[in-house]
Amino acid sequence: MKSSREDLKKRGYINETDLQAYVYSSPQDLLKLLKSARAYERTVAVRLLERNTVMSKKELSEVLLLSLTIEKSLYTRLEICNVLAKGDIQTAEMMIAYLGKIGNNQYDCLPDRVSQKMSYPLPRDIIARTLGKMNVEILAVLLDTLENHEISVIREALDAIGYMCFYNEAFKKEIVREKLIKCCQSYKADEIIRWKIVRALSSFSDKHGVAWLEMISRSDKERLIRDEAERSLKIMKKRYKKSLED
Repeated sequence: MKSSREDLKKRGYINETDLQAYVYSSPQDLLKLLKSARAYERTVAVRLLERNTVMSKKELSEVLLLSLTIEKSLYTRLEICNVLAKGDIQTAEMMIAYLGKIGNNQYDCLPDRVSQKMSYPLPRDIIARTLGKMNVEILAVLLDTLENHEISVIREALDAIGYMCFYNEAFKKEIVREKLIKCCQSYKADEIIRWKIVRALSSFSDKHGVAWLEMISRSDKERLIRDEAERSLKIMKKRYKKSLED
Protein backbone atom coordinates (compact mmCIF):
# COMPACT_ATOMS: atom_id res chain seq x y z
CA MET A 1 0.00 0.00 0.00
CA LYS A 2 1.32 3.42 -0.93
CA SER A 3 2.14 5.66 2.04
CA SER A 4 0.12 8.82 2.37
CA ARG A 5 1.76 12.24 2.49
CA GLU A 6 1.07 12.49 6.22
CA ASP A 7 2.52 9.03 6.88
CA LEU A 8 5.69 10.02 5.03
CA LYS A 9 6.00 13.24 7.03
CA LYS A 10 5.72 11.26 10.24
CA ARG A 11 8.76 9.30 9.06
CA GLY A 12 10.63 12.53 8.31
CA TYR A 13 10.03 12.90 4.56
CA ILE A 14 9.96 16.48 3.24
CA ASN A 15 9.82 18.38 -0.04
CA GLU A 16 10.83 21.94 -0.87
CA THR A 17 7.39 23.25 0.08
CA ASP A 18 7.89 22.03 3.64
CA LEU A 19 10.96 24.24 3.94
CA GLN A 20 9.20 27.50 3.16
CA ALA A 21 7.96 28.17 6.70
CA TYR A 22 11.49 27.84 8.08
CA VAL A 23 13.82 29.34 5.47
CA TYR A 24 14.41 32.49 7.50
CA SER A 25 15.07 30.67 10.76
CA SER A 26 18.30 31.48 12.58
CA PRO A 27 20.89 28.77 13.23
CA GLN A 28 19.84 28.81 16.87
CA ASP A 29 16.20 28.23 15.92
CA LEU A 30 17.19 25.42 13.57
CA LEU A 31 19.18 23.73 16.31
CA LYS A 32 16.06 23.82 18.47
CA LEU A 33 14.01 22.48 15.55
CA LEU A 34 16.44 19.57 15.29
CA LYS A 35 14.99 18.40 18.62
CA SER A 36 11.37 18.74 17.51
CA ALA A 37 8.91 15.96 18.31
CA ARG A 38 7.89 16.06 14.62
CA ALA A 39 10.21 14.03 12.40
CA TYR A 40 9.68 16.17 9.30
CA GLU A 41 10.71 19.28 11.23
CA ARG A 42 13.94 17.58 12.26
CA THR A 43 14.59 16.81 8.58
CA VAL A 44 13.89 20.44 7.70
CA ALA A 45 16.40 21.51 10.34
CA VAL A 46 19.09 19.23 8.91
CA ARG A 47 18.61 20.46 5.36
CA LEU A 48 18.56 24.13 6.29
CA LEU A 49 21.52 23.81 8.65
CA GLU A 50 23.51 22.41 5.74
CA ARG A 51 22.63 25.46 3.66
CA ASN A 52 23.51 27.84 6.48
CA THR A 53 26.91 29.49 6.19
CA VAL A 54 27.31 30.44 9.85
CA MET A 55 28.25 27.03 11.21
CA SER A 56 31.53 25.43 10.20
CA LYS A 57 31.57 21.92 8.72
CA LYS A 58 33.09 20.66 11.94
CA GLU A 59 30.37 22.20 14.10
CA LEU A 60 27.64 20.90 11.83
CA SER A 61 29.13 17.40 11.75
CA GLU A 62 29.34 17.30 15.54
CA VAL A 63 25.68 18.27 15.86
CA LEU A 64 24.49 15.83 13.22
CA LEU A 65 26.46 12.88 14.57
CA LEU A 66 25.01 13.40 18.02
CA SER A 67 21.51 13.64 16.51
CA LEU A 68 22.07 10.46 14.51
CA THR A 69 22.76 8.47 17.68
CA ILE A 70 19.16 9.03 18.85
CA GLU A 71 17.27 9.54 15.59
CA LYS A 72 14.71 6.84 14.76
CA SER A 73 12.86 8.22 11.74
CA LEU A 74 14.00 6.83 8.39
CA TYR A 75 14.01 9.94 6.25
CA THR A 76 15.58 12.13 8.92
CA ARG A 77 18.37 9.59 9.32
CA LEU A 78 18.86 9.54 5.55
CA GLU A 79 19.01 13.34 5.46
CA ILE A 80 21.66 13.41 8.17
CA CYS A 81 23.71 10.78 6.36
CA ASN A 82 23.41 12.62 3.05
CA VAL A 83 24.84 15.75 4.63
CA LEU A 84 27.65 13.87 6.36
CA ALA A 85 28.54 12.08 3.11
CA LYS A 86 29.36 15.46 1.58
CA GLY A 87 31.91 16.13 4.32
CA ASP A 88 35.69 16.28 4.11
CA ILE A 89 38.57 14.44 5.77
CA GLN A 90 37.90 16.15 9.09
CA THR A 91 34.28 14.99 8.95
CA ALA A 92 35.40 11.42 8.22
CA GLU A 93 37.81 11.50 11.16
CA MET A 94 34.96 12.51 13.44
CA MET A 95 32.72 9.78 12.05
CA ILE A 96 35.24 7.03 12.79
CA ALA A 97 34.47 7.32 16.52
CA TYR A 98 30.86 6.35 15.78
CA LEU A 99 31.59 3.19 13.78
CA GLY A 100 29.75 0.24 15.28
CA LYS A 101 28.11 2.46 17.89
CA ILE A 102 24.75 3.30 16.30
CA GLY A 103 22.03 0.69 16.05
CA ASN A 104 22.40 -3.06 16.42
CA ASN A 105 22.36 -4.17 12.80
CA GLN A 106 26.09 -4.96 12.60
CA TYR A 107 27.31 -8.51 12.08
CA ASP A 108 28.48 -10.21 15.28
CA CYS A 109 28.71 -13.66 13.69
CA LEU A 110 29.08 -15.03 10.20
CA PRO A 111 25.90 -15.19 8.07
CA ASP A 112 24.38 -18.52 7.09
CA ARG A 113 25.31 -18.24 3.42
CA VAL A 114 27.17 -16.17 0.86
CA SER A 115 25.30 -13.44 -0.97
CA GLN A 116 24.21 -14.36 -4.49
CA LYS A 117 24.53 -10.78 -5.74
CA MET A 118 27.46 -9.70 -7.89
CA SER A 119 27.32 -6.12 -6.57
CA TYR A 120 29.05 -5.03 -3.38
CA PRO A 121 26.88 -5.44 -0.26
CA LEU A 122 25.73 -2.17 1.28
CA PRO A 123 27.33 -1.82 4.74
CA ARG A 124 24.86 -2.56 7.51
CA ASP A 125 26.40 -0.09 9.94
CA ILE A 126 24.94 3.35 9.23
CA ILE A 127 28.26 5.19 9.67
CA ALA A 128 30.17 2.67 7.53
CA ARG A 129 27.51 3.03 4.85
CA THR A 130 27.92 6.80 4.87
CA LEU A 131 31.71 6.71 4.90
CA GLY A 132 31.69 4.33 1.93
CA LYS A 133 29.78 6.89 -0.14
CA MET A 134 32.12 9.80 0.62
CA ASN A 135 34.81 11.21 -1.65
CA VAL A 136 37.65 8.76 -2.17
CA GLU A 137 40.01 11.29 -0.56
CA ILE A 138 38.90 9.98 2.85
CA LEU A 139 40.15 6.46 2.07
CA ALA A 140 43.38 7.17 3.96
CA VAL A 141 41.35 7.89 7.09
CA LEU A 142 39.59 4.54 6.76
CA LEU A 143 42.85 2.68 6.22
CA ASP A 144 44.33 4.22 9.37
CA THR A 145 41.57 2.61 11.42
CA LEU A 146 42.90 -0.84 10.51
CA GLU A 147 45.96 -0.23 12.69
CA ASN A 148 44.77 2.20 15.35
CA HIS A 149 41.33 1.09 16.57
CA GLU A 150 39.47 -1.67 18.36
CA ILE A 151 38.04 -4.66 16.54
CA SER A 152 34.46 -3.35 16.50
CA VAL A 153 35.61 -0.27 14.57
CA ILE A 154 37.88 -2.22 12.22
CA ARG A 155 35.05 -4.58 11.28
CA GLU A 156 32.81 -1.73 10.13
CA ALA A 157 35.62 0.25 8.52
CA LEU A 158 36.36 -2.76 6.31
CA ASP A 159 32.84 -2.57 4.88
CA ALA A 160 33.31 1.11 4.07
CA ILE A 161 36.70 0.44 2.45
CA GLY A 162 35.38 -2.41 0.33
CA TYR A 163 32.32 -0.47 -0.77
CA MET A 164 34.31 2.66 -1.64
CA CYS A 165 36.95 0.74 -3.59
CA PHE A 166 34.37 -1.32 -5.48
CA TYR A 167 32.73 1.80 -6.91
CA ASN A 168 35.80 3.99 -7.41
CA GLU A 169 38.90 3.78 -9.56
CA ALA A 170 40.83 6.81 -8.26
CA PHE A 171 43.01 5.22 -5.57
CA LYS A 172 46.27 3.29 -5.24
CA LYS A 173 44.93 -0.23 -5.31
CA GLU A 174 48.18 -2.00 -4.48
CA ILE A 175 48.61 -0.06 -1.23
CA VAL A 176 45.02 -0.74 -0.17
CA ARG A 177 45.25 -4.42 -1.01
CA GLU A 178 48.47 -4.77 1.01
CA LYS A 179 46.89 -3.07 4.02
CA LEU A 180 43.86 -5.35 3.85
CA ILE A 181 45.97 -8.49 3.74
CA LYS A 182 48.18 -7.20 6.57
CA CYS A 183 45.05 -6.54 8.64
CA CYS A 184 43.83 -10.07 7.97
CA GLN A 185 47.15 -11.48 9.16
CA SER A 186 47.04 -9.31 12.31
CA TYR A 187 43.49 -10.36 13.19
CA LYS A 188 43.45 -13.88 11.77
CA ALA A 189 41.61 -15.17 14.83
CA ASP A 190 38.62 -12.90 14.11
CA GLU A 191 36.37 -14.63 11.59
CA ILE A 192 34.28 -11.49 10.91
CA ILE A 193 37.40 -9.55 9.94
CA ARG A 194 38.67 -12.39 7.72
CA TRP A 195 35.30 -12.65 6.01
CA LYS A 196 34.96 -8.91 5.41
CA ILE A 197 38.48 -8.64 4.00
CA VAL A 198 37.76 -11.48 1.61
CA ARG A 199 34.69 -9.53 0.45
CA ALA A 200 36.66 -6.29 0.16
CA LEU A 201 39.24 -7.90 -2.10
CA SER A 202 36.59 -8.40 -4.77
CA SER A 203 37.17 -4.70 -5.50
CA PHE A 204 40.65 -5.32 -6.93
CA SER A 205 42.09 -6.72 -10.12
CA ASP A 206 45.74 -7.61 -9.48
CA LYS A 207 47.18 -11.11 -9.57
CA HIS A 208 48.50 -10.84 -6.00
CA GLY A 209 44.95 -10.40 -4.75
CA VAL A 210 43.80 -13.35 -6.82
CA ALA A 211 46.57 -15.55 -5.44
CA TRP A 212 45.72 -14.60 -1.87
CA LEU A 213 42.02 -15.31 -2.37
CA GLU A 214 42.82 -18.67 -3.97
CA MET A 215 44.86 -19.55 -0.91
CA ILE A 216 41.97 -18.55 1.39
CA SER A 217 39.50 -20.55 -0.71
CA ARG A 218 41.61 -23.65 -0.09
CA SER A 219 42.75 -23.22 3.49
CA ASP A 220 40.43 -21.13 5.69
CA LYS A 221 38.87 -23.22 8.44
CA GLU A 222 35.45 -21.60 7.94
CA ARG A 223 33.44 -22.95 5.02
CA LEU A 224 31.61 -19.66 4.56
CA ILE A 225 34.87 -17.72 4.24
CA ARG A 226 36.16 -20.23 1.70
CA ASP A 227 32.93 -19.80 -0.26
CA GLU A 228 33.18 -16.00 0.06
CA ALA A 229 36.69 -16.15 -1.39
CA GLU A 230 35.29 -18.07 -4.37
CA ARG A 231 32.59 -15.45 -4.80
CA SER A 232 35.16 -12.64 -4.70
CA LEU A 233 37.26 -14.44 -7.30
CA LYS A 234 34.26 -14.76 -9.61
CA ILE A 235 33.48 -11.06 -9.24
CA MET A 236 37.10 -10.09 -9.89
CA LYS A 237 37.35 -12.25 -12.99
CA LYS A 238 34.06 -10.95 -14.34
CA ARG A 239 34.86 -7.27 -13.76
CA TYR A 240 38.57 -7.31 -14.55
CA LYS A 241 39.03 -10.13 -17.02
CA LYS A 242 41.27 -8.13 -19.37
CA SER A 243 43.59 -6.78 -16.66
CA LEU A 244 43.96 -10.21 -15.06
CA GLU A 245 44.99 -11.69 -18.40
CA ASP A 246 47.69 -9.05 -19.03
